[in-house]
Amino acid sequence: MDLKFNEDGWTDWIQHDHKGCPVVGWYVKCEITPKRRLDPSEGIAVDNDYWKGGDRGYKISHYKVRKPLGASKLEEMLKDLPKVFDRELEST
Repeated sequence: MDLKFNEDGWTDWIQHDHKGCPVVGWYVKCEITPKRRLDPSEGIAVDNDYWKGGDRGYKISHYKVRKPLGASKLEEMLKDLPKVFDRELEST
């Protein structure tokens, strides 16, 4: 799955096809139908009945994925690397 993250670190809302969880292990925010008091739910995605079409009538209709915080920190660190380092790698 090719995820495109916005500047806030989240994807846009993605409509779910109810064929299981395509983002197991990722941090997600989900909209569940019919609406519940706790909607939207967030946490680490697991492949459960909500992703497969319903748990007691509830199912995930849309979800968004958050970029792992470690990836964001690594991107920031890479920005600070000197350009000389890039040239040394190209010559090897």
